Amino acid sequence: MEDIKEYAALIERMRTAQAEYFRTRAQVALTVSVKLEKIVDEATESILGPDRIKNQTKLF
Repeated sequence: MEDIKEYAALIERMRTAQAEYFRTRAQVALTVSVKLEKIVDEATESILGPDRIKNQTKLF
């Protein structure tokens, strides 16, 4: 992650994908949402370190 704006844009994309899934319940929307959540988790881990994200539970 290069900067906070890039990270925020990634979070925004994830939230939009999650909203799309909950609105439509489409399998493709779920797949996109889960993929973006994984990318966000990896970005968060790279910023905070692996110990800070271990205790977070998965939604899907």
